[in-house]
Amino acid sequence: MSFNLQEISGLTCLVSVPALAIGSSAAQIAFGATTFVFRGIIQTRGSSASQPWPIEAGTGLDPRAPDAYVTLAAGQSCVFFVLVNPLAGNAVTAVQGPIGVAGEPQVTPAIPHNRVLLGAIKVTNLTNPFVPNSTALNAAGVTSAFTNLASHPGSSL
Repeated sequence: MSFNLQEISGLTCLVSVPALAIGSSAAQIAFGATTFVFRGIIQTRGSSASQPWPIEAGTGLDPRAPDAYVTLAAGQSCVFFVLVNPLAGNAVTAVQGPIGVAGEPQVTPAIPHNRVLLGAIKVTNLTNPFVPNSTALNAAGVTSAFTNLASHPGSSL
């Protein structure tokens, strides 16, 4: 069996690790410059020390508010996928996975079409409400675990 370019045409994945972390503004994220493949073409995204991570339009968990995150109550946890949109100047957005019980594996969200996955943030909230992209990722009672991913993990985090 031989390997050819037809087998990888349309490939979309991360090539270099962006090292997601808490940004200089603690409600935002930071990451290093990264290289990714989108539809088989190698591209880059510059670094950011403090990047907002607004919700990817139309992906909200509440169908009455599809363009808004759902706040995590005390004792809840979920995974956010941080994305790059190569069709919109490499804009950064995120999608929120289903909300679960803190301390348990969390279901990962789907990756919207035409987006590149930079990584995941698993937020566990033990005390006060956590408002995504607004509450500090290191606020009292909040634990944020960052995971670098080349593509969808296909499992819970």
